[in-house]
Amino acid sequence: MNNRRNKKNNPSSKREKAGFYIAFSLCLAAVGMSVWSAYTGVTNYFKENGDTSTTINQQDNTENVDKNLTDITEEDTESTTEAASDEEKTSETESVTQPEESSDAFVDNSEETDESEFTKDVMEEDIVQTILRVNKNLGYPTETKKIGKEFSEDMVFDNTMKDYRAHLGIDFVCEDGEKVISMCDATVDEVYYNEMQGNVVKVTSGEFSIFYCGLSDTVSVKAGDSITKGQEIGTALGVPCESADGTHIHVEIVVRNRHIDPLSVIENES
Repeated sequence: MNNRRNKKNNPSSKREKAGFYIAFSLCLAAVGMSVWSAYTGVTNYFKENGDTSTTINQQDNTENVDKNLTDITEEDTESTTEAASDEEKTSETESVTQPEESSDAFVDNSEETDESEFTKDVMEEDIVQTILRVNKNLGYPTETKKIGKEFSEDMVFDNTMKDYRAHLGIDFVCEDGEKVISMCDATVDEVYYNEMQGNVVKVTSGEFSIFYCGLSDTVSVKAGDSITKGQEIGTALGVPCESADGTHIHVEIVVRNRHIDPLSVIENES
């Protein structure tokens, strides 16, 4: 018993206990530092990785936003430019096409209507005056005096060409080789061949000219000849562009570059 008391009261025993606790504390501290170091390393690793991805995503988002803004800006700029150009064109067109308002607009319209009616009257009068420039005693170009297709300024069907066209002359039906005679005293201007009209003799008398088309090769006159009414100028053969209508001659009368109906100036024998 005394020995136990001596051990408890022994100083060396106390020192051993104190050393044990110190060593234990140091171990705990070392373990804690190791844990803290590991925790800090892991945290920094995820933090660094997380920041990098965030930075990359932010850069991508920034680039996408900038690109979208650029596209929108360019589209808006182009739309604005086109709209402005269209407005300028519209303004120019309106400024050119739309007349200025005037208090005399009603008067001007009335004057235009009066001028239109006056012009119409003059044109009708000119046609009459044009016909009066031709001697009314023109004769027929054939002895048979048989008329085929009549004069028409409107489009009529052509049996040969299979289309519609104006017929600015008179067709006189003939027998092959029938004699063609002059309708008036005149001067021969030209004798020529045309693929559409065949052999043609053009004569002039005063202010008008007569074209005899569809003659044979045996023309009886030449350019410069003076001919008289009823004189033979050739024989009938046919008009190439009207071959479906049989043998005939085509006669046109032109007064001051205006075609007139030959029947309106041929003498009336009734």
